Amino acid sequence: MRESDPLYAATVRIDSSGEANFMELLCFMYGGKLSSATTKNFVALLDFMFLADKFDVISCVGVCGHFLCYFPMTMESALRYLEIPPHILMRRGIQSLVKRPGNS
Repeated sequence: MRESDPLYAATVRIDSSGEANFMELLCFMYGGKLSSATTKNFVALLDFMFLADKFDVISCVGVCGHFLCYFPMTMESALRYLEIPPHILMRRGIQSLVKRPGNS
């Protein structure tokens, strides 16, 4: 990989508030699982999906979409779903979120 060469080293700068989510994203990339703290919190899961999209971890975006389907549709969640950019909504794992039962 190019990043293993010191001349092409990748540097990621994050602020302290994003460190926990970035570490969890790394854990997902190497282990394929999300923590239960993330999967049980709607807002945290949605924010985590945005982070996964930012770093182009497509499989994680799909997993987040899968878990989001289990949350009840409320006014708050509906408003948050409207914030999802169209390019994320087109991803394969998110299609089930868009076509939830009861949606026309």
